[in-house]
Amino acid sequence: MRHNATIKLTRRLYLYFGLILVPFVLLYGVTAILFNHQTWFSASTTEAADASLFSGITFQDPEAIADAITKELDEQSEFTIERVEGDAPTFKGDMIVDLSRETERLRYRVNPKNMYATLQRTPLEEDEEVPDAIENDSITPTETDAIDELVAVMEEQHEDAKSRVRSIPDIEFRVLADGEDVTLTCDLQSGKITQRRTLEPRMDFNLRSFLLRLHKSRGYPSEAGTRTGWAIIVDVTGALMIFWGLSGIIMWWQMKP
Repeated sequence: MRHNATIKLTRRLYLYFGLILVPFVLLYGVTAILFNHQTWFSASTTEAADASLFSGITFQDPEAIADAITKELDEQSEFTIERVEGDAPTFKGDMIVDLSRETERLRYRVNPKNMYATLQRTPLEEDEEVPDAIENDSITPTETDAIDELVAVMEEQHEDAKSRVRSIPDIEFRVLADGEDVTLTCDLQSGKITQRRTLEPRMDFNLRSFLLRLHKSRGYPSEAGTRTGWAIIVDVTGALMIFWGLSGIIMWWQMKP
C-alpha cells in the first residue's frame, strides 16, 4: 500500500514538475536551434562567396605542412621526432575573417581543403551619432600598484607558477558633465573610460540576443542582483530536470511488462 502511494506521488510530482519545466525546456530548445543556425530570426544573411576570389590561393598540402613542422621540431629538439607511419594529417576547422564597415559586418568562412568560402553579412544599425558628453576617453590608471602587489603576493605563494591577470573590476559611477547626467565605466587596469547618458538604454532590445544571453548566462555574481535570481532559477531547473528524468525511469520500470 505504501509502495503504491509512493509511486502515485512520484507520478504526480513528475506531472507538475514537467509543467513547471515547460518554459525552460522551450527556452533551451529554441536557443539551441538558434545557436546552430546563426542566421535564423536574425538580420544576417549567408551566401556563397565568389568562387573566383580565392582561385589562385591555396594552402599547402597537410602532408607537406606536417613534414615541415616535424622537421623543424626535430632539428630544435635534443631527441628524435618523426612522423607516425600511416598517419594522415588533416585541417581542423575553417579560416574565419571578420571585416567591418559603417553599414555592415562581413564574415568570411573559408574551407582550407578546397578554398570554398561563404560570406555572412550582418547589417549594422545606423545610430544617430551623438557626441560624447566628456571628451576624455582614458585616464591614468589608479590601481596599478595595488594590482602589481596582489600579483606579487600570489607569485610568492606559488613560486613555480606563472601569473596572468585575466580581468580587473571596472568602476562605474555617475557624473554631471556640464549639467548632463552621464554614467562612466572605467577599466582600473588600462584607465580606459566608456560613457553613456544615464537615461539612455544600454542597447536596443533584441529578442534573439536576449534569449541567447539567458541560455549562456551562468554562475553567481559577486553581488546580489538580477543575475543572482536567474542563477537560482537555473539551479532549481537543473534539479527538477534530474528528478524528472529519474522519476520517468522509475515509472517506466513500474509499467514495463
